[in-house]
Amino acid sequence: SYLKNTLFPAAVSLLEEILSVRRVADKLVLTATNCGSGAQVVVPASYKSPNGGENMDLVIFATARPTYGGTIAWATYCEVDQNSRPVSGQLNWGPDGIDTDPEALNSQLSVAVHEITHTLGFSSAKYGSFVDNAGSTMAESSVVETVSVTYNGGSRTISRFIHPTILKRAREHFGCETIAGADLEDGGGSGTTGSHWEKRVFNTEYMTGTINTFPVISYMTGAFFEATGYYSVQYSKMSPLNWGRGLGCSFYTGSCGSWTAPGYVCPSSISEASCTFDRMARGTCAIYSYSSIPDHFEYFGSPTVGGSSISDYCPLIQPYSNGECTEPDNNADDRDLYFGEGYGDSGRCFYSSACNPTAVDGQVILCPSSQAPRCYTTECQSASQ
Repeated sequence: SYLKNTLFPAAVSLLEEILSVRRVADKLVLTATNCGSGAQVVVPASYKSPNGGENMDLVIFATARPTYGGTIAWATYCEVDQNSRPVSGQLNWGPDGIDTDPEALNSQLSVAVHEITHTLGFSSAKYGSFVDNAGSTMAESSVVETVSVTYNGGSRTISRFIHPTILKRAREHFGCETIAGADLEDGGGSGTTGSHWEKRVFNTEYMTGTINTFPVISYMTGAFFEATGYYSVQYSKMSPLNWGRGLGCSFYTGSCGSWTAPGYVCPSSISEASCTFDRMARGTCAIYSYSSIPDHFEYFGSPTVGGSSISDYCPLIQPYSNGECTEPDNNADDRDLYFGEGYGDSGRCFYSSACNPTAVDGQVILCPSSQAPRCYTTECQSASQ
């Protein structure tokens, strides 16, 4: 009931605010007998009746069957309409991934919206059926390309969007007019590769291939929706993507080992607490051990230590799940009393050594000898200060 009555309606409502569609010619009538991976879903007769499907643009058959390998949910589209727009799909949510804790709602909601976006067409299988303004199918070579590029002294093969609408947004976002394409993920399994934004350069966008603590439904995926030719997009309802914004060509095409903007990558192979790049949260260096890392993905001079493989092993600073400075409930363990911290809408992360070891009667703590990331309430004095 949680999926049916709470989570999925919230996800649908959010997407309805963002998107409108070129509607089917008449009532939505499905023709397939089955839908989904392995034809798991038998399409009910009511959806195939000429009398059904009124005022419907998309039918999603939701299932709750076991998932494996840490996957919370997955989704796929099934049928398309006269414009090649998906009109049916399956969304499967693993029972072990259901979390009814109110504090988990935003995280669960982002996963639901992510998966529904796949049913709406964000899938490598759909890139060859975008339509132009005249309603004609575009050649896949006008939408996406697969090329060999040089990265950190090594060669790699990637896919990237070259559709003008998407390319324009990417160039504007990063502040680089020479970007040749908006990179798609080249890591992960078959369900991840090519059907998500590249994690390294779009990290916090909700359509990257791994769950983000604070995902952003941004204008980059808005540009994808617009480019398909199936949807009109209300960009005012979408959020700005701050990751990498305005950092130029060197950020986009260069090695993350050469990034200099604070809060993006870990300065060493030792996992340590840090402020995130946007100062919105306390976080930590995401460092892992591997049996072997490709030479061009080595950032610490070691073939066995790096960040997540899906982010090209870049040692990205990731927020703690309870590290958001704007969330008052994160003020745990009397952090406000011992360290003078403040949480709320104006909370931001700064490095500080401020400490009162006897702030709470009868409780004495050992104050750190160096600065640590703390959350403090802030006040803007001007647009830039």
